[in-house]
Amino acid sequence: MNNDDNLIPFPESVELEACHWVAKLDRGNLSDEEKKGLSNWLDKDPMMRRALAEQIGDWSEMDVLSELSHLNISPPRQSLVERLNNLVGWHRPVIYLAGVGAIALVGLLALDTSTYSTPESAAVATVVDLGITTAVGEQASEAMPDGSVLHVNTTSVAEVSYSEEERRVELKTGEVFFDVAPDSSRPFVVYAGETSVRAIGTAFAVHLIDGAVEVSVTEGTVEFNFAGTKHLVSADPLTNENSNSTAQGNVAFYSEERITVDTQPLDVLSRRLAWQTGMLEFKGDPLSQIVEEVSRYTEAEIEILDEDIRDVRLGGYFRIGDLESLASALDLGFDIQLEIVSDDLIQISRGSEG
Repeated sequence: MNNDDNLIPFPESVELEACHWVAKLDRGNLSDEEKKGLSNWLDKDPMMRRALAEQIGDWSEMDVLSELSHLNISPPRQSLVERLNNLVGWHRPVIYLAGVGAIALVGLLALDTSTYSTPESAAVATVVDLGITTAVGEQASEAMPDGSVLHVNTTSVAEVSYSEEERRVELKTGEVFFDVAPDSSRPFVVYAGETSVRAIGTAFAVHLIDGAVEVSVTEGTVEFNFAGTKHLVSADPLTNENSNSTAQGNVAFYSEERITVDTQPLDVLSRRLAWQTGMLEFKGDPLSQIVEEVSRYTEAEIEILDEDIRDVRLGGYFRIGDLESLASALDLGFDIQLEIVSDDLIQISRGSEG
């Protein structure tokens, strides 16, 4: 049952593309080229417009409607959430602020939006004191006054502190994807466990769990630091080839006082970071690994009862919280049953023909 070619894809749709567009809309200030690209995508087929409308409805906390005023798209009424999705608890991004301080603009009481979009030329520094917490199955996106955006994954705690000298984020636990606005006068530094990650203008994710830290860079370069030892981690391998860094690659992992740096294909990183758009994406991953990832988004324990099905491999993508699609793929493809025993327990086992 561990044949890599024996893959059962999840139902194909345009949902993932729609999620990517909603993520861009959430960041705001679409360029003329992006607006044209969105219009062209919507014109391909009526289902594109319906898919985007559904995503806007699901992500209704986002301020995206103003970006769509010229496209005549309205989100549908919210439908009832089925029991399977209720167990996971994730449906729309929710932000929780723990001990929120004020966001102060030093020197001026009001700035127009152009100040935020060009931080290099901004005449006024911003001071931020902000805490972000997400519960199990919840996600959040938070835009900073300098134009940077933090995408916070499930079960995460981050504290943001901007001074006039440094933009600082302390990741207490969980995972955050950082889309950092360039500002050479104020470095952007993420502190996670015993490590720090320094960037000036880039896009990268930091995942902290049980003291281990993983950094994935999708754009630009960051400096990964532990105990004074620095490693350059870059989306462009050529950047590292000409450096004095002790290792090269776009993914760095810290554990037990050691840092390893590796290069992974962009499509692998994209699948790993698909959670930003509300999706989980797999490509021939074993059931045990899929269950481990899905478990991050639910408080229910998921048990695999039969050891010989742990290596069953699935490919495709599905919306976070959509256990129904996973159950359907396992049942139809492998006669494997997913059963909700209680609100606290889900069991996966061989079917009646197994």
